[in-house]
This record gives sequence, structure tokens and C-alpha cells, in this order.
Amino acid sequence: MSNKRTDFISPSAPASSILEPEQEWESLTIRSDFLFYKVMESHPDLLLQLLQRLFPKLEIEGISFPYAQRYAKITEDGKGSRLDIIVKTLQGEIINLEMQVRSIKNMPKRTRFYSSILDLVLLDSGEEYNKLPASYIVFLCPFDPFGIDMYRYSFERRCIEAPNIVLNDDLKIVFFNASSKQPEIPESLRSFFLYMMQDHAEVDNDDTDPFIHDLHRAVLYAKQNQEWRREYMILSAKFADIMSEGREIGLEIGREEGREIGLEIGRKEGREEGRAEGREEGREEGREEGREEGREEGRAEEKINTERERLRAQEADLRALAAERKATEAEQTIEKLSAMIETLQAKLDSLSADRR
Repeated sequence: MSNKRTDFISPSAPASSILEPEQEWESLTIRSDFLFYKVMESHPDLLLQLLQRLFPKLEIEGISFPYAQRYAKITEDGKGSRLDIIVKTLQGEIINLEMQVRSIKNMPKRTRFYSSILDLVLLDSGEEYNKLPASYIVFLCPFDPFGIDMYRYSFERRCIEAPNIVLNDDLKIVFFNASSKQPEIPESLRSFFLYMMQDHAEVDNDDTDPFIHDLHRAVLYAKQNQEWRREYMILSAKFADIMSEGREIGLEIGREEGREIGLEIGRKEGREEGRAEGREEGREEGREEGREEGREEGRAEEKINTERERLRAQEADLRALAAERKATEAEQTIEKLSAMIETLQAKLDSLSADRR
């Protein structure tokens, strides 16, 4: 694996931006999951205010970080995860807050995975399931995850056949859509959404919300923290290496798949061309055979017609001969009759002479 520095796209940068780590650090906003985590972890008062705005009905009075250093790993070689922010309210609810930078296809499955990770974090081995507290998995999104422009999408498990029956497993999953244009967004939440959606870390001077100004100062302070900057650079370098290695693996897989696809396409096109050529050759052979058969049939018909004419001529000759024979026989008969008549006439003349 190469150690050469390369341009890359970090998980918290827009997909269209390709920046060096130093440039990217300077351009980070609260939408960066890294910066969001650092700011909220180091300023619990700001996190408390944000949660109060996100969940006004919970009446959150205070928070603690009892699980800040706890990780979850399913197996030694299994998929593990570190959830961004996990806090516990004074009332006992657990809130897992995640900055979801990009829209991805598997977000519903990700919430399922996060809920299982959260339960492993909350429940020690051997503890009863009823020890699990009410939990919220919360995604802050700079995009609309479900496409109907609601600013909040809340989910809980219900019976399909009887929707009024709630499972009551004390798990709620909530997506906040900071890009929403809905007029019913509470003003305190709207100001945070507007700040979150900015492409540069700045605050509108006309914004009178003190929370936004305090949050902006915390962001600027975080970006001056050299330790966090170094940590981000290390993560960026690791990410760049992973991306580079992933691209190489992807290119190799793509080339191999491309060869297979090309071979298959070639085979298919070859089969199609072979069939087409075969059909054309078959048509040519068929046409030639047809022409030959036509010529043979023509010659046979010509022979038949010739034979038919010959027979007709022969028949005419026979008829003429028969007519000629009949005429000769008639003449002979006439001659015989004439001789008989002459004989009879002579006898009559002789008899007449005797009578006289």
C-alpha cells in the first residue's frame, strides 16, 4: 500500500469537493461529523440546548456522558462501531445523536444496526432486558431522507394488523431534515437548520439567536485546536490510504468484471452475428436452390409441353389418315356401285330389246 499523499474525499466533505486535508479542515462546518462530535463533546451546554430544541416535549433539564468511552464489538472479527454522541438525560432517557452527512441507500438498515449497538453499550452482560432505558437514535440530515419535505420523521414499532397497538420497546428513531421548507418548523430549530446548511463556517450578523452565535464561536475555537487538527489529518491520511487501496481493488475487480462482461458480450454478439450470417447464407442457398428447382421445373414443363404438342400433331395425322382412308373406301364403294348400276342397265337394255 502506497504512503503517497493523494487528493481524496472525506466522509464529511461534499461528494463534489476534492481538497487537500489542510484546505478541507479550513472549510469544515458543523455538518462535519468529526467537528460536530468535538464541539458537542467539549461544550455540553450547547449540546443540552440543541437537544432541548430537538425534543422540547422531553423537557430535558440536564445531560451526562456515562458511555463516552464505551465501544461495542460483536465478535473478534465482526463489524464494530463507535456511536458519535451518547448522552443520558436527568430523566433517564438515552439519546444517540448522529450527524448524517450523506444520503445513502441503506439508512433504514443502519438505524437497525445502530439500535443493536446501542443496546450492547447500554446493557452489561447478565443484566435483565428490563434494565434497558428509553432510547432515541437521532440523525441530523442536511437532506430529505424520505422525500416528502417533512422536517422531522419519527418511527416506533407498531402492530401491522392493529396499528393502535404499540410495541412499547422504548426505542424511537428520529430523522431531522435540515433542508425542509415547511413553515411549521419551530423558530429555534429553524435557526439551527439554517446554520447547519451553510457551506462555510459563518453566521449571519442579523441572526439574533444567541445559541447560534455561541455555537459558531465553539466551531471557530475547535478549528483552532491544533490537537484536533492533527487528529483530523491522521484520520484523513488513513482515509486517503483506504480510499486509494479501495480504488485499486475496485479497479482490479472492475477490470476483471469488465473482461468477463466483455467476453460474454463478445460471445453474445458472435452468436448473433453467426445466426445472422447463417440466416443470410441459408437465404442465399435457399434462393439458389429455388432458382435451380425453378429451372428444373421449367425444363420439365417444357418437355411436357413439347411432348403434348407432338402427341397432338400425331393425333391430327391419325385423324387425317383416317379421313383419307374413309374417302378412299367411299370412292371404291361408289365405283363398285357404278359398275353394278352399269351391269343392271345393260341387262335392262337387253330385256327391252328382246321384248321388241
